[in-house]
Amino acid sequence: MNNNLTTTPGEIHPEMVTPTAVIAAARGLVKTYGTGDMAVQALAGIDVDFARD
Repeated sequence: MNNNLTTTPGEIHPEMVTPTAVIAAARGLVKTYGTGDMAVQALAGIDVDFARD
């Protein structure tokens, strides 16, 4: 299996099509530090997949 799974936006990598290729995935991750006017968004809508080796 190719370990370089980088794709361009909107592209689906062929090795990521099969359900067994991904061991963990997260969609739309958001992390905000602080509150109110002092809030800082460190992550905004991040998607990540971890592939089986």
